Amino acid sequence: MAGWSAAVSAMPIRSLLSTPLIADGQGIGAMKVFAASPGAFEDAPTALMELFTSPAATFCPMSPAGGVAAQPCG
Repeated sequence: MAGWSAAVSAMPIRSLLSTPLIADGQGIGAMKVFAASPGAFEDAPTALMELFTSPAATFCPMSPAGGVAAQPCG
């Protein structure tokens, strides 16, 4: 087991939902939600999360040059 899976293997994370944050056509990060139960995220929560990511991306601080996040959002 390597990488992210190894890092969280001792944590009670069994489900992950991740949606990209896109501002001005550029990927600037991701919004992630974790759950302790397997299969916690179905189509409805996925669609709902996608509704939140567009407005959330506009709140992330942007650098004046290049349009990349100046610091982590959150």
